[in-house]
Amino acid sequence: MLGRLQALMRHSRDNPQADGKLIVVGTSVPSDGSTGYQTGCIYQKTDGSAGTSFHVNEGTLASSAFATLSLPSSTNIDDLADVGAVVYTAGKVLVADGDSYEEVAVSGDATLASTGALTIGTGVVEDSMIEGLAAGQIILGVDGTAANNLKAVLSGHVTMDNTGSVTFVTVTKDYAIALTDLRVYATMKDALPDTPAGTGGALGLADTAGSPVIGTSTNNTDTVEHTAFDFVVPADYVAGNDLVVRISAFVSAVANAVSDLDVIARLVKAGALDATDLCLTGPIDIKAVVAAADHDFTIDNDAAGDVLAPGSVLNIHISAQRDDTGGSTAGIAQIEAVTVRVPCYR
Repeated sequence: MLGRLQALMRHSRDNPQADGKLIVVGTSVPSDGSTGYQTGCIYQKTDGSAGTSFHVNEGTLASSAFATLSLPSSTNIDDLADVGAVVYTAGKVLVADGDSYEEVAVSGDATLASTGALTIGTGVVEDSMIEGLAAGQIILGVDGTAANNLKAVLSGHVTMDNTGSVTFVTVTKDYAIALTDLRVYATMKDALPDTPAGTGGALGLADTAGSPVIGTSTNNTDTVEHTAFDFVVPADYVAGNDLVVRISAFVSAVANAVSDLDVIARLVKAGALDATDLCLTGPIDIKAVVAAADHDFTIDNDAAGDVLAPGSVLNIHISAQRDDTGGSTAGIAQIEAVTVRVPCYR
């Protein structure tokens, strides 16, 4: 309508009266069907108020019918009609093609409804479209609200790297061995005697509850005594990790010569004791250790032909020595606690 008005106002001819008036200026808009005004004639009312200054003949040359023409102060695109769209198809939008606006529907990976609701197609979101995540991060729902989704990494009992590989966290569990479960090494089904048996024999364990395991007192003499226990590798053991036998032991008085605390660890296989010693730690000299202290012996998990696994049975042979040869101070070797430390899943 605005373009039509501008074209008419620019129109010029030698005798505009010949076919009726095209532009008229005055103070009284014809309202009686007066003749002589072409269809589309513009009447400019010089004393008109806002919105009533221009009128257009919507009648004929023989019978005019002027209607008020309202001119906006600026042109606003409020709907499709303002840009010449004819068909109002649900869900379509206006897209410029370089020459004009085209009425098209959103398609492809997403669709748009006439309500303005945008629907993203199933399986069309690619990895590159997702918000950047640090290595190993995942997106967690918190309360069902997208805005509260949380970026996090797995922690606690398991971790995950940026390849998706999940690793169960390993912790060391201590399996205490009751001293009453210690056996005579030479006859494994027999409990320790009340008193130590002397060199080559068994260590002793008194009947009183809570008693330590002790060796024979030496004074300018030497004695090595023994005990043992069987240990079943627990079900939650993490294969590929060494075990540790920890022995809390000391001598009651400083000995004059090397006094070794030692461990031999062998697998029990098919009703027999395997020949391979799996203990990687050599004898530990405790001749000057006169207060309870922990001594660790590492047990190999993957010796050739002797790989540890949950359910493996280990025979742990302990020997304790106090050598006071050349000395003059009486004393004994003493064991207060035995523990097997096992890397396990949490």
